[in-house]
This record gives sequence, structure tokens and C-alpha cells, in this order.
Amino acid sequence: MDRSARSYRMAAGAFTALAILVSACAAQTGGGATPAASQAPGSTASATGAAGGAPEVQIGHDAKLGDYLTGEGGKTLYLLTKDTPGVSTCVDACAATWLPFTVETGESVQAGSGVTGALATAKRPDGSMQVTYNGRPLYYFAADGAAGDANGQGVNDVWFVVSPAGEPGGAGASPPASDGGYSY
Repeated sequence: MDRSARSYRMAAGAFTALAILVSACAAQTGGGATPAASQAPGSTASATGAAGGAPEVQIGHDAKLGDYLTGEGGKTLYLLTKDTPGVSTCVDACAATWLPFTVETGESVQAGSGVTGALATAKRPDGSMQVTYNGRPLYYFAADGAAGDANGQGVNDVWFVVSPAGEPGGAGASPPASDGGYSY
């Protein structure tokens, strides 16, 4: 391979990496994961988006996990057991893998059918407003590609889907043997 072909491939790889980084940052600051059109087999999750475009929290269901909360585009929502009410401990590199479910200042989030817990927001260290459920900050997992994916369940024994009661969910689910390269 000659030098110009090698340079071209290196430039193309750098551009691709930059595009992925920009996309991930846009998803994080734009309120969470990008909506997906499909669902994982064996799960149900309603589409979100209440009247006026406010994000909506819904209830999804999976045979192994039971009922759990979903956010935009039916994406699975998670909680971090190390968080305290209204305070996220997932910042910097952690927040690049575990995307905080955020809304714009002054924007509200709606409760879908069966969602009875208290939805609110809490200010993150970076100034963004993270959605909370019964005081627990909510997150998306970067490795979940579609509605119904729950690849973050049990990671490091601290990340769990959120039950409709606002507690760590996933009855009958066992944590993965490893964290798949994703750390707290």
C-alpha cells in the first residue's frame, strides 16, 4: 500500500471516529438516546413523546426482566445504585457510557400509562437537568441499540433497569458474567 492510500485510510478512520464522538455528544446533550424504529424480540415498549413534544416515560416489559421504565424511543432506562436521591455520581467518562436522561431547562417530562412514581429533574455537575424517578437519576446505556435492549442490566452489580416502583428491576435476570468492557 502506498503512502497516499495509507494517509487516505487514516484520514477516513479519524473522520469516522469524530463523527461517532459528535453523535454521542449530541445524544447526551439532546436528552438521551436517539429514538429507534424497532424493538428487540420478546419485549414491548411504547413509543414516547407526549403532546407538545415533551419526553415521556413509559413502561416496557421483558419476559426475563419483567416491567421496567423506558424513555425516548422506547429505550431502556437504568439507575445506578451508587447514586443518592437527586444526585448523580456518574460524570465524565462514566457519562459517556451511561448517558444521563436530560431535558432542557424548563422542559417537563410526562408520565405514560402506569407510571405512578414522581418524575422530576435534578441539576448535574455540568449544569444540565437530569430526569429523576422517585428521586433516582435516570440513564440510558450506550450499548443499547434499539427499543427493548437491556444490555446494561446488572453491569458491575450497580446498574439496573428501573422498576415501576423506582427500585432496581430485573426480577429473574442474572447479571452478566462481565461488564463487556463498560465500567462504572
